[in-house]
Amino acid sequence: MNMLFFGEITWSGNLPWFYIPTWITITTPLLYIFLFFIGIFGITVTNKKTIFDEKLQDYLFLILFFGPIILVVVLNSVLYNGWRHLYFIYPSFIYLCVRGYCFILSMKLKILLNILRGIVIFSLSTTIYWMIKDHPYQYLYFNSLPKDWIRQFDVDYWGVAYKNSLQKIVDKSFAEKVSIFSNVYYDDKGNALGEFPGSNSTVWQRTPFESVLMLSKIDQEKLILHRTEECSDYIFLIIKSHKYSEYLKKNEFEIFDTVQSGGKSVYVIFKRKVPLEGGLLNVKINQPIVFSDPNTSCFLSKGWDNNHESWGIWSSTNQARILLPIPEGAMGMRMDIRGFVSPPMQEQVIEIAGPDIPLQKYKINKFDSNIIQIKLPFPASKNDVLRMDITLPNARSPKQLGLSEDTRLLGIGLKSITFF
Repeated sequence: MNMLFFGEITWSGNLPWFYIPTWITITTPLLYIFLFFIGIFGITVTNKKTIFDEKLQDYLFLILFFGPIILVVVLNSVLYNGWRHLYFIYPSFIYLCVRGYCFILSMKLKILLNILRGIVIFSLSTTIYWMIKDHPYQYLYFNSLPKDWIRQFDVDYWGVAYKNSLQKIVDKSFAEKVSIFSNVYYDDKGNALGEFPGSNSTVWQRTPFESVLMLSKIDQEKLILHRTEECSDYIFLIIKSHKYSEYLKKNEFEIFDTVQSGGKSVYVIFKRKVPLEGGLLNVKINQPIVFSDPNTSCFLSKGWDNNHESWGIWSSTNQARILLPIPEGAMGMRMDIRGFVSPPMQEQVIEIAGPDIPLQKYKINKFDSNIIQIKLPFPASKNDVLRMDITLPNARSPKQLGLSEDTRLLGIGLKSITFF
């Protein structure tokens, strides 16, 4: 399994020897690390008059701490996401820290002791404050050594921190159903992230869908998990995802919640300003679906431009697809479209087909006000979805026609669709 280590992908079966020492160093309070090394120093210079049993005890805890680490390095053991497999050595680590504190006390230097007590009080106070402030995300602790740990190391690989955000969505939404989508699959370097270990091209990163199981049965039933990204009201992202900057620029979304630890954002949840559930997805007879609305990207499966214009949206390839929920009882639909017709392109040919629509061909030679009417083979029932595959053999780019430098293959412009 691949993991993030200093911002680079590292294979769990071939870890550098300093993998465990690094994780211990960056996830432990600095005072503890300081006292740990003082403890080791104190053991090595302890007066020879020290009782043998005490010496034996010191060496035993040294072996209990360093032995497993040495074995892991020598045997090249497979480890996942930090040093959790070696947490059992932590009591030995704490013993050596206490040994270091006692060694400093034994020096009997009043000024040094007062400084040490002040540092201990300050360190414990800041740690306690951090634990209270960052509750319930204390397990995401990193000390001040790694400056950009959120992007350099695995953080919340099990996705436990999603749970509170999911609960907020359920509690604050007035809709009967809420659709969520998780896009945590790529970091800002383009590295693929996966929710399960396995492929050499992925890094383990769980999605919120597993955390849904931590909600009550009633709350679970309120969440819709099978919608596409374009058709979801809430989008879960990790900060290191390349999608994060994209969603900041989308006017139809706003930040709903962030999961923070140590003053850094781990996850961010974007909310659609105009909900689709109970809104746009609740298509009604004789109510036009206007494709100037960027939220209608939900219905445009493939082959459409990324930018919605004030009148609608252009197709951008020879093949385009539309997926629409059909209102119950609908007998057919009307499409109001534009045609990319400009000398020397005088005509657009449109071929429409689908699982429930036999192949139909149309020709348009006007730029605007082209109405195509399609009858459904049967009255729509509840939860029916219409799929239309559109082929545009005459689609050309403005650059091909010498009109501009635009390289999109324009065929038709979709203004609206109305069921009747």
